[in-house]
Amino acid sequence: MKLRTYARRQLNPFEGVLQIAETDLARAFSVNGQIWQIQVLGARPTHTWRRPNANPPIDQFFHWAMWS
Repeated sequence: MKLRTYARRQLNPFEGVLQIAETDLARAFSVNGQIWQIQVLGARPTHTWRRPNANPPIDQFFHWAMWS
């Protein structure tokens, strides 16, 4: 699993740089380098009740934790 790190400049009305560290299954980002929001990739069902011919789940990032 490879860790990718990069930064993106935020345009108006936001200011500063968003720092990002990500893998294939999770990502973390911070605007100040001290407080990080961590997200993990998970499968979200397309509906509440599973049906035999239902669409497959959708992969989506979910908020996991805040870390400092």
